[in-house]
Amino acid sequence: MAVLGDSVLSKVLCTMWFRARDNAGNAHQPAAWTSIRNDILGNAGLSQRGRTHGIDTCVLASDGNRGLVTDKMVATTLEALFGAVYLDGGDDAVVRAVEHLGIDQHPLLMVTFIFTPSP
Repeated sequence: MAVLGDSVLSKVLCTMWFRARDNAGNAHQPAAWTSIRNDILGNAGLSQRGRTHGIDTCVLASDGNRGLVTDKMVATTLEALFGAVYLDGGDDAVVRAVEHLGIDQHPLLMVTFIFTPSP
């Protein structure tokens, strides 16, 4: 489920990045997507967001981890939740969850001009 969630999050955020333009209406460079992906979708970013919303308190850690919930565990749990959201409600539900959790609040996604490609 976490693998699906990781892929869905990547797709949704990449679509947001693709549509986002700077204040002059210019597309962001591909390196900007790499920055967004690393900042948001890496274990550190997902874990921080998950802990902010209390996901870590829902994870049961084994005695092998001495009861400690690691950043990787929180990140993986959040990814799995997004996989479940996708299966239950599709892309639109994932977009709403991303917005609700503030995952879309990266500086390179927060712009004033949105590009919508013609069909």
